Amino acid sequence: MCDKNNNKFAKNQRKVKFRNSKVGKLIARDGSITKVAERMAIIGYIPTALHAINGNKDHANRGLAKATNATITATSGLAGFTIGGVAGGGAGGAVGAVVGSVCEKAISTKIKDPNIKSECDQFTSKEAGYNILFGAIGGATSGTISNYGKSIGASKKVIKATRLVNGVVIGMNKKMFKNMAKKKAMKMEKRRKLSLMSQELETAIL
Repeated sequence: MCDKNNNKFAKNQRKVKFRNSKVGKLIARDGSITKVAERMAIIGYIPTALHAINGNKDHANRGLAKATNATITATSGLAGFTIGGVAGGGAGGAVGAVVGSVCEKAISTKIKDPNIKSECDQFTSKEAGYNILFGAIGGATSGTISNYGKSIGASKKVIKATRLVNGVVIGMNKKMFKNMAKKKAMKMEKRRKLSLMSQELETAIL
């Protein structure tokens, strides 16, 4: 009995140690790697399933929302490229980004935690613009990668891996631009408030 308890204690200690390690933090439910994986087409459903298994409903819905958006955008881009080349891929990606974002917003309404919900696209006018732009870029480049890979005799695995990396890079750039836009908006709002305070102070003095 003591041996069983000791083994159980040691096992729990190893789990705690791993969770507190750098790798453990990266693949935790809010870890950087987990969040990147959630934004990947089709692959994003893997961390989503793990969230659900572990009883993290809000994180599961976040993953479902992001993975669905990415999958719809990627599929539309590839379909568009097949029909109309680079221009078709760009158009398909743009349309897919709009549809995907609408789905992401709809799924995110199930999230109760406001902090987790804020990580999902709420499809504002600004977000729509970014999604259309990067969806078009993703659709065009993904199709181009497929065609070029076939022309040089690359294997299907290499082409898929390259498309996956391309999607991750585009997703990261989209996030970076959105963060930059948010920071700029916050600065402008801060300046506006300071200007109003200055005007109020001048009025009070006069």
